[in-house]
Amino acid sequence: RYQGKDVYMVASAEKPVFFRILRDGKSLGAEVGEDVLTREGVSRATIQEDRLYKLIQDSEYGEHTIEIIIDSSGLKVFTFTFG
Repeated sequence: RYQGKDVYMVASAEKPVFFRILRDGKSLGAEVGEDVLTREGVSRATIQEDRLYKLIQDSEYGEHTIEIIIDSSGLKVFTFTFG
């Protein structure tokens, strides 16, 4: 659970790692971050280079639950930050 408007993650992987992201049990809509694509109702991101990833960028603050479903091994997550 988090309270905020935006969700960021600092992460890396040696090979591309794909994951799905849900907020409150649903794929992202208008609040999709720059580094996430929503296609056919599924929000996905690819992690590889070591950097800050913008997962959720909402227009309003609120309390939500974020769920990340990782499709393969090798993901290194260093921190989450919230705006």
